[in-house]
Amino acid sequence: MLLLILVSFLAHSCVGAPRNNDFGWGSNNGWYDWPNQSFGRDSSNCGVRRDACLKDQGNVLKRTESTNWKSWDAVQSFSSSCDSLQNCYSNMGCRANDWDVQAHKREMKTVCDRYLFMPMNFAECFQKLNSKNSQCWQNYIPVPHTSCSNLFGQDNCVKSDIVEVCGQSEWTRFRDNMIVLMTSMHPLCVFNTDL
Repeated sequence: MLLLILVSFLAHSCVGAPRNNDFGWGSNNGWYDWPNQSFGRDSSNCGVRRDACLKDQGNVLKRTESTNWKSWDAVQSFSSSCDSLQNCYSNMGCRANDWDVQAHKREMKTVCDRYLFMPMNFAECFQKLNSKNSQCWQNYIPVPHTSCSNLFGQDNCVKSDIVEVCGQSEWTRFRDNMIVLMTSMHPLCVFNTDL
């Protein structure tokens, strides 16, 4: 008897109940009328635009691995790519406010902000460190890594370079900002703030 009631309820709710186009159904008859419906969207070519933005997103992610973060021109170029990607998502027309597009947009803004924070906010010090060109600085990548270890280079050698070239206060500011960024990425990591 319970099974009969359940089947009756499901049949009524699937066939007879009107559907709201905002949730992706075609006409209000409860069924999708392929190919005449567009899931409640306008008929512009938003799928192609979305694909172009996703391709740009893939290119930005690849550039995080290949960018020379110590080169101001490379950092500026990466920043421009990030801005172009944000514009791509914002200018999608009919899909610009969809949850998945907004999620991609937020995710990529976070990625770009994370990679650009240090080179953009410590540009003068980075330039001085590049001029000094110590062995430690040559091997150091000045963006938050995916690891909890060697945040400040082997044996924390970046500290001595920054203190020598840029001063203790700049080191403290650099250290604190890197720890904040890394902790947001890796909440289980524990970093030494006594450096």
